[in-house]
Amino acid sequence: MMTMPNWRVLSVDDDADMHKDLERILSSRMNGQDFEFTSVTSFDEGLSLIGSHRFDLIFLDVHEDRHDPDPSENFEKEDQRGEELLDSLKSIRFVPVIFYTGFPSKVKHLESHVVKVVDKGAPPAEVRTAVSAILETGLPLLTRHIEEQSRAYIWD
Repeated sequence: MMTMPNWRVLSVDDDADMHKDLERILSSRMNGQDFEFTSVTSFDEGLSLIGSHRFDLIFLDVHEDRHDPDPSENFEKEDQRGEELLDSLKSIRFVPVIFYTGFPSKVKHLESHVVKVVDKGAPPAEVRTAVSAILETGLPLLTRHIEEQSRAYIWD
């Protein structure tokens, strides 16, 4: 019987309460999946962690209050930190992303099998569905396997 891994999750959101909500949502009704959370309220700190730590999944807000124009007032303004962080992530490593945001229409165009978009006002089941869809691709597990095989090959 194969044991389920503890999925390493990074949550990047300037609202600290959102981190607790995500942990609560994923701690129940996820079919025995376990999630190990790292939470940061600064997008700069999130980028730093992505560069120095390995994560299986990243929850990412679109808007950072301190640095972004308010999307509800300047919807045409595209330079939201969440999308910038995704672009930076792509140059560092592969990690699936779930945008968990109050402005889902800002990033809906980025949605794919490895990038999901969930409105912060959505029911918890939508968050769990997005996480399950990403885990079911097998990519987080495959990425772990490739990294471990590479490490073993080089060092052993």
